[in-house]
Parts: sequence; structure tokens; C-alpha cells
Amino acid sequence: MHRKAFNGMCLAIIKADKASGEITLYAKSKGLKASIVEVISK
Repeated sequence: MHRKAFNGMCLAIIKADKASGEITLYAKSKGLKASIVEVISK
């Protein structure tokens, strides 16, 4: 899915299911450095 950023910012809302574990979010855009963030759900 592709979305446009607002003033160069992006908001991601993540919802975990009933299982705990690691969630990895990867973001990239043309002309910007890619980034990865890992979130642990409990």
C-alpha cells in the first residue's frame, strides 16, 4: 500500500493480535534513507 507523507512525516498505527512477539516496521521513500523499527508486543 502506498500513501503520501504530510510535511515529510508519516504515522503508522500498529495493532498486535493475541500473541506476543516482535513487530518489525520497514519504511522507505525515494530520496530518503530507509529505516527499520522493531516493537515488542506483550
